[in-house]
This record gives sequence, structure tokens and C-alpha cells, in this order.
Amino acid sequence: MFTIACWALLAATACGGLLTTGFADVLFAAGKSRAGACTAAAGFGFGAGADCAPHVALSSESVHIKVANLGKLRRSLQRFPNNGEKSLNPSKLMLNHTKDDADVRILALFRRITAIILPLRLRAACLPPGPHSGPHVCPRRLCRLLSVTMLIAANATGGELNRSAHSACVIQSFQYFAPETANQLQAAPALKINALQLLPKRREAFAPVVLFNHGGISGINENSKRRLRELCMQGFAVFASSYRGEDGSEGQIEVAAGEVLDVLALHQWIASRAAELHVDAQRSALLGFSHGALISLQAAKRAPRRFQALIFAYGVSDIYAWVQHLIDTRQFGADPLTRSLYGTGPKDKPENYAQRHGLRDLLKLDRNLPILIVQGQRDTLVPWQQAQSLQNGLIAAGRSAELKLYPHATHAFLIRREALRGPEKREADQAWQAIYDFLQASLQAKAAL
Repeated sequence: MFTIACWALLAATACGGLLTTGFADVLFAAGKSRAGACTAAAGFGFGAGADCAPHVALSSESVHIKVANLGKLRRSLQRFPNNGEKSLNPSKLMLNHTKDDADVRILALFRRITAIILPLRLRAACLPPGPHSGPHVCPRRLCRLLSVTMLIAANATGGELNRSAHSACVIQSFQYFAPETANQLQAAPALKINALQLLPKRREAFAPVVLFNHGGISGINENSKRRLRELCMQGFAVFASSYRGEDGSEGQIEVAAGEVLDVLALHQWIASRAAELHVDAQRSALLGFSHGALISLQAAKRAPRRFQALIFAYGVSDIYAWVQHLIDTRQFGADPLTRSLYGTGPKDKPENYAQRHGLRDLLKLDRNLPILIVQGQRDTLVPWQQAQSLQNGLIAAGRSAELKLYPHATHAFLIRREALRGPEKREADQAWQAIYDFLQASLQAKAAL
């Protein structure tokens, strides 16, 4: 594919008038669409409601290469196969590459470059004879061929980059069994749980394990999958459970109750297959976000010897203060799940609150467990005081924890990085680097013992 790209660039040079920046625009526009970014629509002149997948098409009235709408591409380039697809469908390619292949670091570079190039509009032309183009006019047929070739090269070259970037990780879905209740821990597990594993391909030693515990109650979304890939690229064996009741897993959603059993059962499954998976289950970390943060904390308390690091990101530690915050800010839900778990308040469902109170039983945590707390100070769903309360509680229990507060960050800022801009985007990048460093230091230190 690199050869095709070079051929197209040489052909453009032979035309004399097609600026190389026009070719670069096409390449980076393909990368922009693959990142799922629709904010460039205004720069292309589409307007707010237009399809935002950019592509190249040829005007029948001139030899200009222009930005055209999505329908025109579908009609004019149906016969050109792409990466096994029956037709060249930019919207489908955008989704597929974003979902399956997109390397965030490459796409970040695309976004930075397109932020400058795209507002200038994607337009190049074979110029008439003159000082800029030499004595020959570029033949119309050659320009048409060139426009198609450039499009195919841009798409294929981007896909090649993405595939090579992720060839370092093996991604696989699987199922395991978890006990339905805590009383069944020693009995035959009852629930079949779906999960994902991402294993580094090239590693000399057994890889440390990270249990990625997602937020919310809707399963592992695409943003979480991107973060899974990034963690794997750092050299970790990453496992993520679709807790009971999510993504086709058996059972019912319980919110930081039965889900804790799912995570512990997943770690037990990994440990029993450590040699086969080529992982070191004795170097395992819990990484939790929001709902998953509380799950991680509760799992570390229930099995204190199993885990060597805990990261608690914008989770609820004091459920009593949190529910009161929701009531005060009119965010307290009236849906059946919320009412069945939390009722009208702590007095209505005292056992449910006690079971999900993160500050309870902190003495059960391993005294030497490294803990990192990550929190945005503009989080209106889980206020930053929840993170401060957890750190204070840990100190009072004779445990230590590092707290990192990010002034511009809102809820879920670590997962939805692609949608962020400005200071919050920078803070998300800084927070992820802090997480990588923390995991490396904690798990590598265990390997040295």
C-alpha cells in the first residue's frame, strides 16, 4: 500500500500542477474520518447537518478534485474493493477502523494535522500552463485516475498503519463462570459471564495482568475497548468482564454487589490458566472507572492477597454522601433499578447502602497495597470530595494512597478522550500517563521481589 501511495504522489508530481499538499490532505482526511470526528464538517463547507465522512470525488465539469457528499462516493466508486469489503463505503470504513483497528496515537497525529489543513478545504487542481505547472496541461483522464488512486491509497495506507500498530496485541472474547451469590463461592459457579482478553504478542517474560473494570451498567463500550488496546500496547495482559446482566452475560445487574464476584471469578480463571496465557497472575492490578472503581475497591477488600495494585477512578466511596448529592442536584433517578437498590434513601434500604459503602471495612485491604485515586474536579455526577473522602479513610485505616485531582476534568474523562478538547484533553493524557507509570512501578516492583 505504501507503493500505491508513492505511485500516486509521483503521478501528482508528473501532472505538474497538483500540489503535494493536496495529496497530504486526502491522506489526513481519511485519518480524520477514521477517528470518528464530525467536527470538520464546517471546514469542508458541508454545514452542520451534512454527512461528515470526507472523501475525494471528481467534478464532471472540471479537472478539480473536490470534497463531495457521501452518496456521490458510493455511486462512483462501488467497483473498487477495499480490505475485503464489497464496496468502498466511507461510513462503514470509519466505523470498522475506529472499532477494530484504530491506533489512537496515529489518529491523534492525524487530528493535529487536519486541524490545520482541513479549514483550508480539500482542493487541488491540475493547473493550466504557467509558471507554477510547466508547459503541459494535466490530461483529464489522468487526473480522474489519480483522484481515485489517491482515495484508495489514503484509505489503504491508513488501514495498513492501524493494522500494524495493533498487530502487537491478540484480542479475543471468551466466557467464564461466576458464582451467583457469595454463598456459592465454594460451590459450582452458576452464571456464564462474557469477557475480553488482550494479550501482548511479543514478550520475553510472563506479562503482568490488569483487570479493567468498566463504568456504567451497559457493558464494554467502544471507548473502553480503545483504552483496553492502549493498555495492551503498554505490555500488560488486559482482561475485562462484561458483568452479570451486561453484553449477554447471564444474571441480573446488581451494581457493585454480584459484579464483585464476577471480577474475582475472572481473576481465578486467569490464575488457573496463567501458563497457557503466558501471564503472571501474581502481578495483578485492579483498574476501575466509576461503577468499576467501587467494584475494584470491594474486590480488593474481599481478596486482599490477590492484587498488587488498585486504581480508583472517579468512583463512589461514600454512598450516603453521594446519594444526598444526587438528591440535592436533582440527579437521583426514578428508574426501577435505582428505586429497587436505593429506594428513597438510606433509611428505606439500609442493607443495600451498607453493602455498597466503599469506606466500610478499609482495614481489610492489604496494608502494602499501592493505591492510586484519580478524580476530575468538574465532575458533577461523582464530586471530587468522594476521592478526598477515600484518601482520608485510607489514611485513618493505616493505608496510604496517592490522590491526583484534575481541575478541568469531568466524569468519565479517562474513557472518552477522543471527545475532549483543550485543558481537559491534556489532563486526560496526563492522567493516563500517571496510570501507566503507577502500574509499571507497582507490578514491576512485585516482579523484583
